[in-house]
Amino acid sequence: MLLKKPLLAILHEKSSAVEIISECSKNAQLAIFTNSTGVIQESVYRVLEQWASGTIIPVKTLPAFDTYSSRNLTRLQTDIFNLVLEQYATAH
Repeated sequence: MLLKKPLLAILHEKSSAVEIISECSKNAQLAIFTNSTGVIQESVYRVLEQWASGTIIPVKTLPAFDTYSSRNLTRLQTDIFNLVLEQYATAH
């Protein structure tokens, strides 16, 4: 998403990724399917047609993307490790 290229995601309607991608990006092409194969085929075909004709718009990240950025997730992981180390130090 950071490369400013088109994004095609083929996802089940109940996938949490549908909400996350919609919340974090603009212009992402989501081909959402249920159990009907006809619907997904139409969605993918439409997106590939746009891609081939050069009319597809590159994805743009929105501020909510920062929640899932590697920088933020690394910071959260580091905070957890520091908390564990602090608790270990006080226990010993």
